[in-house]
Amino acid sequence: MASDAPDERSEPHRHTVLNVFGLTLEVSNPRLAELLTMDARDALATDVKDLLRPAPADAQDAPGAISDDFPVRVDARTEQQERARAKLHHRVRDVGERLGFETAPDRTWVSPTGISVVVREFAHSITLAAAAHYVREILAVVARSPDPDRTAALVVVCDHDAADVLKVAIRQARAYQTMRVARIEDLEELAALVDRGAVAHTHALAFIAPIAAIDVGELLAVLRCNTGAGDEKGMM
Repeated sequence: MASDAPDERSEPHRHTVLNVFGLTLEVSNPRLAELLTMDARDALATDVKDLLRPAPADAQDAPGAISDDFPVRVDARTEQQERARAKLHHRVRDVGERLGFETAPDRTWVSPTGISVVVREFAHSITLAAAAHYVREILAVVARSPDPDRTAALVVVCDHDAADVLKVAIRQARAYQTMRVARIEDLEELAALVDRGAVAHTHALAFIAPIAAIDVGELLAVLRCNTGAGDEKGMM
């Protein structure tokens, strides 16, 4: 007997895996959903390559195709996250200008020294699997820049937990010579030192961009002059 009910097989079940930038990301593959929602405490001891290696039956959903499997829909429940993200974005842009960079609309900080920093921010927690994917995306942006050898990346977060997860993902990707992660409060503290003239732009650049060439002695001078009574003497 024929049935008028819709064929459920034609509409695969989708799994919500991440709310980011005010958008809800979904995947149809259950293994991929499990990886992207894995608790960071369980994932920290696992090699990212093992996390992202698909099962044989899931070959069509290999990590390289992650971005193709993310239909996006606006979710009203993410409005608070979107507001937090927008607030963080404003703070990041402000601190970049205070540090002496020209902040471009594409979220790149351009230093007078010729070094560029691709800046991205996270206003919420993140799993290690999602962090690994995001690190790869940022590295791809750096590789496409006009001068990759003079382009670094900086991920700005709000809390220590997100910073720790991203540090693991950066280390797993062997991107520690290109990318750094920083809490917004630490960047604002660094910007306050620049505001007071205690730290020069080139020194601030060396703290946030691994590729910035600067003498170790100069960095030690920065640390010495900002401990105890050193603040009163200035740097130069």
